[in-house]
Amino acid sequence: MNNDVHIDLLVSSERVKLHRLSDFKVGMKISCDGEKSVPFDVSNTKLFIDGKPCVVWDLTVQNGTTINLNILCGKPAVLEWPLGKGMFTDPGKYTLELKWQDISRIKKVVVEE
Repeated sequence: MNNDVHIDLLVSSERVKLHRLSDFKVGMKISCDGEKSVPFDVSNTKLFIDGKPCVVWDLTVQNGTTINLNILCGKPAVLEWPLGKGMFTDPGKYTLELKWQDISRIKKVVVEE
């Protein structure tokens, strides 16, 4: 584990209406401790929905323009993408889990009719 890097899973809302999924964003906030900047490869992150890999996340972070970041200590990087329509198709309660190395962050999201 890289003790200098901290990651938070971000969601634009923990409740979203089915017809507003195009407005739903998911992402991460990456920060670091210390005095040096830290390289961070976004494509090494994985997102799971109810324990299953989120394909739309993989396609976005691996093919996106922001892959390799240089995280400046004291200046967190925030990355978000409007992936709601690709992540959810039905109303329900979902558990999102972001993984990077041995770090895991979880958010619960409710998609309403």
